[in-house]
Amino acid sequence: MLLSSRRKWGQAGYTLVELMVAVALTGIVTVAIYKSYISVSTGYDVQDQLVEVQQNARVAMDRMVREIRMAGYDPLEAGTAGIDASATSQQIVFSLYDDDAGAMTYISYKLGVDASGRKELQRQEGASVGAGTWQSVMLNVDALDFGYVAVDGSAAAPAAAVGVEIAIVVRTSNEDYGYTDTRTYVNQAGTTILAPADYATAKNFRRRLLTAIIACRNLGM
Repeated sequence: MLLSSRRKWGQAGYTLVELMVAVALTGIVTVAIYKSYISVSTGYDVQDQLVEVQQNARVAMDRMVREIRMAGYDPLEAGTAGIDASATSQQIVFSLYDDDAGAMTYISYKLGVDASGRKELQRQEGASVGAGTWQSVMLNVDALDFGYVAVDGSAAAPAAAVGVEIAIVVRTSNEDYGYTDTRTYVNQAGTTILAPADYATAKNFRRRLLTAIIACRNLGM
């Protein structure tokens, strides 16, 4: 009877090989599940960032469009309001009459750098060109371009323009190491405003290009 009991006890266990196989299979399944989770989680995070950057860029673009469209507004007909001659492709400077203040105001937008060295869209407003403090409008802006348009649609000097073309390139706040950006970003005239060489050390960010054409209501009248 004792021998029979020992045989039954020995037959009821698992061998070391079986345990090792079970552990290995469990490890493989666990790693697969973990990788799937990371992939899905990263995908959701990237999409959330893209939605956020798209929304923020749209808000910033709408603000510029709304204000630039009013360039030249001058109910007193002093003849001094409009796009300033100092405006460039990197910085727009324009003036309009501020009904609340009862005086002319000068507004500028440019691509600036914050205290930590990050590029950002900046805005300035004051009683004269260059007056006022630069304020941050949106972070993570890699490129900003302004084009000035004449009545016939051709390029014009800023002071003679009746319309403005804007192109802005924004990016996500975090890098996606499973993605490499190789795009060349151009404005509506086909001019390159951001090339791969410009972001060689930041090629894992996802970027979006937004453009707008603005007809200034009070210019060219």
